[in-house]
Amino acid sequence: MPRAATRYSFSYIILLQSFARILATALETGDGAVVLAMKSHREGLAQRLKAEGFDVDVAMRQGTYVSLDAADTLSTVSEWCA
Repeated sequence: MPRAATRYSFSYIILLQSFARILATALETGDGAVVLAMKSHREGLAQRLKAEGFDVDVAMRQGTYVSLDAADTLSTVSEWCA
């Protein structure tokens, strides 16, 4: 694997871990969390949270964890502003 790809992969993992930690802290304290990201990133965050013992599906049903597609959401906002 080229060095740039290795650095990117490592950086992505660190970023994913950091965001998952922030989300976990919010959910642990009873706060809500909103994720606005691409599908692969949202899935990665959900997997991390599940690995840490969070029931992401329950949190989504309760409305404490909201996961939105970035492109869809930005498109909707753009339509509102037009």
